Amino acid sequence: MTDENKVEANGTVNEAPVEVPEVPPSELKMPTGTVAPSEPESASKMIWVLVIGAVVFLLGIGGFYIWQMSDGGNPVETADEVEKDVENNELAETSESTPPSDEIEAIEADIEAVLVEDLDSDLAEIEAEIEAALAE
Repeated sequence: MTDENKVEANGTVNEAPVEVPEVPPSELKMPTGTVAPSEPESASKMIWVLVIGAVVFLLGIGGFYIWQMSDGGNPVETADEVEKDVENNELAETSESTPPSDEIEAIEADIEAVLVEDLDSDLAEIEAEIEAALAE
């Protein structure tokens, strides 16, 4: 142990004061050069990457939109959509021809008015219309 630091009986260390070196004012100088910051360069590179990415994304979206519109603007209907359209048309036709009644006699008359034999020919016509629409 040195004479400067002594441990006392209660466990505390008695430290000697630290001397601060004296620098003459003639040796103190202000810095003349600047250090190039590294963060703004990486930040500007990141900004350019994001801008270029956004431009590429927007060009992709625009190209996809133009490609879809090159079909003549007519979206292709799936079989489910065509079937729903047919059902909606049939419901509209039947709702116009049938009176809104909850009575049993009216319901039985509506059921008897449906010709089961004609359903096959109606379905064949619908299939022909769907095939013609898909062939276009």
